[in-house]
Parts: sequence; C-alpha cells; structure tokens
Amino acid sequence: DPDLMAALAAQAAPSIAAMVKGTEVREVAAPPIFIGDIKGATAPEAIRLQAALRQALRKFGARLANASSDQTLVAAANVSITRLDEKLSEVAISWAVTDPFGTEIGRIDQASPIAHTVIEQNWGQLSRQAGIAAAAGIVELVSQIDWSQGFLPPPPGGRN
Repeated sequence: DPDLMAALAAQAAPSIAAMVKGTEVREVAAPPIFIGDIKGATAPEAIRLQAALRQALRKFGARLANASSDQTLVAAANVSITRLDEKLSEVAISWAVTDPFGTEIGRIDQASPIAHTVIEQNWGQLSRQAGIAAAAGIVELVSQIDWSQGFLPPPPGGRN
C-alpha cells in the first residue's frame, strides 16, 4: 500500500535524519546512589533498612554504589520511634539524599503509627515497606534533576 508506506516513511524520517547527522540526543543517567548510615536504629534494624532500600532502588532501576565517592549520591536516614500510647508508637524515618559535596538535594520523610508488637516482632516487614516507599521517592527526586553537567560544587562561601 503506497499510502501506508508514505505515512511510515514520513514518521520515521526525522529520527533517521537525526541519527545520520549525528545529532542524536544522549540520555544522561543519574549518578549511582550509596546507602549511607542509618542513625537512631539498632545495628540489626539499620542493616535491614539499608538492605530494604538497596533492594527497592534496584527494582526501580536506580544504579547503586558500594562506596561513597565524588561520583555518587548518598542516601542516609534518621529513625525515631515515639511512644504514642500503650499499643502504638510513631515510627518516623527521614531519608536525606546528598551530593558528594554534602549538599542535601532532597529529603523523603516517612511517619506512621505502628503497633508495638509489629516494631518488636516484625521489623523486617516494616523495613521492606519503608524501603519500597523511600526508594520510590528517591528515584522520583533524582530523576527530576538535570545531570548533564555532573555534580556542581556549591558557590564559594555557599552553604552545604
């Protein structure tokens, strides 16, 4: 069908022309993320939160780093558990994402009343849920930044 072929050619022509001219736009990947310290939690609780965030970030397609460097973002958290009554405590986790200069580029705050029994007996499941929610927010945050210039140092005398 000549009309169908003409329509297909018209649709494909701009992409083919751009590729032939070498003006194809390169996609810039976000920097890898290192999972930093988790403060305010016991060592086993912190390890579970770190593992949960790492696993969830992978599922969302984020690149991860095994160490902090001048080429990585760092996601670290503060955990606080506040007793509300005889059955519930508020579990609050504040994740900060910083660049290699220590400048915070964003924060993901989570807080929810949780039964004491869940906190004491099922921290692993709680960590998984918190990790998935935090990873979704972190990936959204990081994807909104134009990384084509790499990491930009703060201005002289600027705040970190």
